[in-house]
Amino acid sequence: MKLLAIPLLLLATYSGALPRGADAPGAGPPGSSSLRPEPVLGFNVQPNSAEPLLPRVRAVGVRHVRVSWWAWTTPEDWSWYPAYRRAGIEVLPLVYADPGDPATIGVRIANRYRKLFDAYGPFPYVQLDNEPDGDGAFGIPNGDPYTQGRRWGEQMKEAARRIRQFDPGVKIVTSGVAWSREGVRDWVRGMVDVGGFDVLAIHPYGIGSAGEPLSRYLAVREAGWRGPVWASELGTNDIQAAYIRRDADAFQAEQMRQILTRDPSRFGYERLYWFQLTADPEGYGIIRLDGTPRPAYNWLRARRR
Repeated sequence: MKLLAIPLLLLATYSGALPRGADAPGAGPPGSSSLRPEPVLGFNVQPNSAEPLLPRVRAVGVRHVRVSWWAWTTPEDWSWYPAYRRAGIEVLPLVYADPGDPATIGVRIANRYRKLFDAYGPFPYVQLDNEPDGDGAFGIPNGDPYTQGRRWGEQMKEAARRIRQFDPGVKIVTSGVAWSREGVRDWVRGMVDVGGFDVLAIHPYGIGSAGEPLSRYLAVREAGWRGPVWASELGTNDIQAAYIRRDADAFQAEQMRQILTRDPSRFGYERLYWFQLTADPEGYGIIRLDGTPRPAYNWLRARRR
């Protein structure tokens, strides 16, 4: 979820400090240790910018990107994909459904992925739509959160069943849960109770993602999910920095450093996809609109050396 309004930012608290023990080497949540592997870092990349950004992805050693396969996307719009594949970069397609009846969205998601599959072959993972717990037919405002989560889970389960008929090896990633409404924990529990997926994805946004937002994987565990948890979006934008009267570049870089090196909650995730590499006017991108890198990107590049 891309936070555009200050009231939504108040759903998460920000303080300059990390949780107790975060500075200790190898600190992590209960059961973690210094031997636990660091989560895999990925980028969100928009399809219209993927081709020119390939050198940027390679320069920082990132080997995973998440890219939207919109309802209107054609195979020609993904002509950049073979170059990523040759470079050894895994692409996570975020597959949206064509517009239509909510009762058939699972079928339509599967049909959309079939078009991508037919054009480029199988993918290791596929993510089924985005942030359905917010607004829309399956959103929390439209009914009991647990029931809404089950309704969405049934649609994803149907999509997964159909997808595996032609791509049996693919692993299914849930829609990234927006986590922007009261009742989201019950919504997630409903989705988990239906099952049928391999990875549960959330979007731990707040005023920054370090600290309380990143620790939301604990609520996923409380909902009963024992498999991999991914943050398929996390990051900062210029609105968040302005709200706490911080320089946007400095705040973004600080958050990235904390999340990737100090925050113990990172060990609760198998993958973290930063939103985003692509430049954008809201300031999420770690590349500026003029194509120059921001300090967060420079920190990543220096860290690789």
